[in-house]
Amino acid sequence: MKKIYLLRVFGYNGTMKSRIQVAIADIGAGSGRIIRGSFDGKKLELEEVHRFLNGYVALQGGRYWDILMIWKEITDGLRKASSPDAPVSISVDTWGADFCEFDASGKLLGLPYSYRDTRTKGMVEKIGKILGEKEWRQITGIQPMDHITVCQLYANKEQLPARFTATKRILYMADAIHYFLTGIYASDFTSHSCTAVYDWRAKRFSDSILTQLGIDGSIFAPEQESGTVLGGIAEDVARDLVLPRAKVVMTGGHDSGLLPMLLPEQNDTCLLNCGTWGVIGYHSGSPHERTDVFVNFGAAGGGYLVCKIFNAMWYLQECKRQWDLNGQGLTYSQLEESATASTYEGIFDVEAPCFSDSTDMAGAIIEYMKRTGQPEPGSHGDFTRAILRSIALQCAVTLSVFEQEAGMFFKRFYFAGGANRNHLFCRMLADITGKELIIGTSEATAYANGCVQLAALGELKMSDIPGFAEKETTISPENYSPETSVEKYLELRENGGL
Repeated sequence: MKKIYLLRVFGYNGTMKSRIQVAIADIGAGSGRIIRGSFDGKKLELEEVHRFLNGYVALQGGRYWDILMIWKEITDGLRKASSPDAPVSISVDTWGADFCEFDASGKLLGLPYSYRDTRTKGMVEKIGKILGEKEWRQITGIQPMDHITVCQLYANKEQLPARFTATKRILYMADAIHYFLTGIYASDFTSHSCTAVYDWRAKRFSDSILTQLGIDGSIFAPEQESGTVLGGIAEDVARDLVLPRAKVVMTGGHDSGLLPMLLPEQNDTCLLNCGTWGVIGYHSGSPHERTDVFVNFGAAGGGYLVCKIFNAMWYLQECKRQWDLNGQGLTYSQLEESATASTYEGIFDVEAPCFSDSTDMAGAIIEYMKRTGQPEPGSHGDFTRAILRSIALQCAVTLSVFEQEAGMFFKRFYFAGGANRNHLFCRMLADITGKELIIGTSEATAYANGCVQLAALGELKMSDIPGFAEKETTISPENYSPETSVEKYLELRENGGL
């Protein structure tokens, strides 16, 4: 078992005599982690006890999540987290948008679709014609995207009518795991708010949207506040799977919704969370009105994460998946070393639509380079370097959007997520953006998840959760000269992303 970091809880004056153990299931689109949190009244120590690979499964033309594998890995990890001392509570957080469907008897209706599935292509335009795209954005505060929850539901209605009719309840991925543990249907604001059905002013689902789209609002689970104890692990589940009778806590089902808790109070610092997806944003009391530009994710504890999102380490994950299948597997550390030695200068637009449906990412990158008159990458290091530089350039361009459209000027990133372990990427990011990086924990959502559990147990107040985790490193730009590379990236966005 690997101890990953020690975090300080600020503002807590409790006098606990013994440690409290909590279990955290932080599941991303690329990997999942089960983490044991140990709290002694002054600090929260996190220890990774189980990790597994995740990813969609391609089957008969569809792309699905293997929910049975995810469930098994979580329960395996929970047993590991119970030794030597059983956790008092557990909570799950995952990516957003996707959901499991259940019939009238509460049984799972097949494998849940992945947001990478192509059945939703064109749904934004189709739904926008029904609702009026501007009115839709104004009601929900969400920038419509084909993969979001309502687009998936409407695609099911049109293309999978039998499955749609049989669906009497949907539960987002974290909520489905909570349901399997407890038998209780529940969700929270972080997940409901990013469905593009939720009326942000009324704080409930929009009757108008539901009626116009022919969706029964009863399929959505009741909303619970972050920090609510849903109940204990059901007796039969605990017996059959040899699990502790821990309390199950609603912390924040959508991982991005947990992240605003970690932001420092200074308004010159923005969040960068970088894993499969890249998320850059800031915490606000209300959605940003430019919903044609920004995505507004509901935040645990209230307010919104006003942000821009883009595909990030997904490119490297997909390339690595291909290389592994071909017997050319390298670890991420080895790929970083290879990229450090590479001098390849090719870049690509990470938002180019030509990549969205690709099942051969390395091949798609090669084709992009050919089409844009750039040399082809020849080694694993060349591919990795191109991916890291392109993501860093996307971050630089995204910052300019915040400056131009939101009037927000940031001096530094609070950098959370797995990509902050990549030293080469951190150096590229600082030098290309010219911003200081505060390197937080790579398991930022797990930290926030654990703190909210402690609040639910009465050991902390939500306001005691620190503005940010104790930082590990600060990285300052050394060779800030972005003009040429950023200009090239912007030119590619205009001319090469077909």
